[in-house]
This record gives sequence, C-alpha cells and structure tokens, in this order.
Amino acid sequence: MQAWMNRVIIVSCACLFLGLAALPAFAQSGGGVPAARILIVDMQRVQKESVAAQSVQSQVQSLEEKMQADFKALNETLQSEQEALKQQQTLLSPDAFDERRREFEDRVREEERQLQERQRGLQIAVRNAQRDILKSLDPILRTLKDEKGGNILMDRQMILTGDADLDITDTVIQRLNATLPSVSVKLPPANAR
Repeated sequence: MQAWMNRVIIVSCACLFLGLAALPAFAQSGGGVPAARILIVDMQRVQKESVAAQSVQSQVQSLEEKMQADFKALNETLQSEQEALKQQQTLLSPDAFDERRREFEDRVREEERQLQERQRGLQIAVRNAQRDILKSLDPILRTLKDEKGGNILMDRQMILTGDADLDITDTVIQRLNATLPSVSVKLPPANAR
C-alpha cells in the first residue's frame, strides 16, 4: 500500500512539473493566457490624501472631541452626585440610602450603555463613509485599469518593487477628488446628541 501511494505522489509531481514547464510555451503560442499588465495604486495614500478621506477624518475628529467633552461633563456630574450621596449616608436610613445608591448605580450603568451606543454609532458612521468612498473609487479604478491597458490592479503594500510608470495613485486621487469632494459622516439618530 505504501509503495502504491509513493508511486501516485511521484506521478502527480511529475505531471505537475511537466504542466508548469509547458506554461511559458503555451502562453507564447497564443494559447489563451494573457500577459500580465499590473498597475499599482497606493490605497493608504488614497485614504490619507484624498479630499473625501480628509473630510471624513476631520468630521470624525470633531465628533470624537464632542463625545469626550460630553463624557467629561457627565463624569463631573456623576462625581458630584456621588459625593452628595455619600454625605446623605449619615442622614438617611439604611434602606433609604440603599435605594438612592441603587438608583445612582442604575443611572451610571445607563450612562455607560449610552456612551457605548454612541461609540458604536460613530464606528458605523465611519464605516458607512468609507463605504461611500469605496463606491466612488471602484469605477475610477476600473476606468483607469482599462485606459492604461492593465489587467491586474494591486495595492502598493503588496508590491516589493515596481516601475514608477505602473503607479496610478496620483491619478486616482485627482479623479476621486473631482468625483467626491466630501463625504458626510452621519451618526444614527439616537447617537446624534
């Protein structure tokens, strides 16, 4: 049984080797395998330098700053309420104090839940804005690929080295800026506070 398995493996490897050896001849003879024409786009640059991406980044930064300011104000309010509750501990009966403490803890939990909901809403809004950019980017990439005669489009991060004339990043950014000068980061209604 082992000898039979070894023969199958050897025959399979030989067939694979012969098939790979025949590929260049097949491609040169017009056998249907097109020559690769690779174009390169630096998606990190597009996401950093395009006007739409900068618009998204600016809006997100503003929303995050507002959320931080709201959180700071809420935190100060809750700390004041906690201090007031501590002062009432000696004035209230144990049952009344426990009731107020539970109400305060419930409020803190609710505020934490709302904060998490706002953060999730912001993440969703950012993903939606990025999706809008990608929707506008897709036809630009397809058009440039056709214009430049490319049949493969690769991200710069996947390429170790390549000729500068294969890089279409600058053109992609210019066309994206013309097509999509800004994107609105829209928070879900419950998160728009």
